[in-house]
Amino acid sequence: MLHTWQAADISAQEPYHGDFEKALRSIKAKTLVLPGKTDLYFPPEDSEYEVHNMAPGVGELDVYPSIWGHWAGGPPGNMEDVKWLDQRLKRMLENAPKMGAAA
Repeated sequence: MLHTWQAADISAQEPYHGDFEKALRSIKAKTLVLPGKTDLYFPPEDSEYEVHNMAPGVGELDVYPSIWGHWAGGPPGNMEDVKWLDQRLKRMLENAPKMGAAA
């Protein structure tokens, strides 16, 4: 698992040849990126860079205001974090295209 985390690179394949920004621009699915404000593994600045390099209108960044770092939303009974996450996910799903709906 540690190797997967350390070696993961979306640009290490055809047709990107190591061009990380090109790989990010190729993402077509609407993407909601929710880094934890206090996450030391994946700081919000990294996610900001990634969303900035996605195609316009694809990525949305919303920093999780949790005090729980990498475990944001995870501690049992932390209803404040759960409520925040539920609101973001509901909004994303409400705005998602519906199957069979006219474009």
